[in-house]
Amino acid sequence: SVGGSGSVGGSGSVGGSGSGSGGTRQKTIKRKDIRVLLLNIEPSDELNRMKKMAKDLRLTLTDNPLEANYVVVGEIKRTARFMSVLCVTSIILKKTWLVKSYEQR
Repeated sequence: SVGGSGSVGGSGSVGGSGSGSGGTRQKTIKRKDIRVLLLNIEPSDELNRMKKMAKDLRLTLTDNPLEANYVVVGEIKRTARFMSVLCVTSIILKKTWLVKSYEQR
């Protein structure tokens, strides 16, 4: 979850203690450094709901795939935007991740 001690996409703790399992140290990511791209989420009322959840979690939303370091997808489709974001990050999360993080806040 965001802001807890859990990991996000297996890439480090978000707002957690910075220590991982097995004695390996994970990079702690500050909430203000999280730039989320919402991709392939339809219909528009669902997209608006996801945007509100992200803002309530104090995540920065971006529409630019080259600025995103986290991607929340409704459906994985091989679009130009999806392929562009893969050049920047490999952290692709289902929209249920955002919903669960919102519920756990």
